[in-house]
Amino acid sequence: MAENPQNSLAARLGIMRCAFLTAQYSIALDASKRVLLHDNVNANQQAEAQFIKARSLFETGSLDDARNGF
Repeated sequence: MAENPQNSLAARLGIMRCAFLTAQYSIALDASKRVLLHDNVNANQQAEAQFIKARSLFETGSLDDARNGF
C-alpha cells in the first residue's frame, strides 16, 4: 500500500471505481468500505463511496442493507 496518505486514498478510490464500473460488485463493496474508513476522505468522496456501497449491496441482493445506505 502507498505510504503517502493521499496516494493511499487515490488507490482505494481507483479500485472502488474500477470494480463498480466493471460490475464487480462484491469487490466494489469491499473497496467502498475501505474508502469510508480512510482518514483523508472528503465529503464528495464519502458520498461517492456511500453510493457505490449502497448500489453494490443492491446488485448483490442485499436489498434491506442497500435501502439503509440510500
